[in-house]
Amino acid sequence: MSEIDLTAALTRLEAAMGALRGRLRERLSVSSTDLTVLQFVARAAAAERQVRVKDLVSHLGLTSPAVTGTVDRLERAGHLCRVPNPDDGRSRFIELTPETQRAYAAAMDSTNEHLHEL
Repeated sequence: MSEIDLTAALTRLEAAMGALRGRLRERLSVSSTDLTVLQFVARAAAAERQVRVKDLVSHLGLTSPAVTGTVDRLERAGHLCRVPNPDDGRSRFIELTPETQRAYAAAMDSTNEHLHEL
């Protein structure tokens, strides 16, 4: 594969990823930052890892109050829920709601089909 072919393939991949984020933002009615949070939580769940606010703080590079506000907003919108941490009664894990899991999975399925075409 030549450098030009590789550049073209990367450009198509970048466009597909941008389209995915656009579809997800539209389908879930969220901002770009909110989507980044939802994607992080979804990827963690796929890897069977639990997410806490401090994990999001580290990932996003934002302050704890800013992340807490984002999580609060996404929880009120029905995208996230907080569940008890069985090992620490003071902390909570953050998960996607079942409805958001379904919408996210549907958007990812259609994108995976599109990526295979690239």
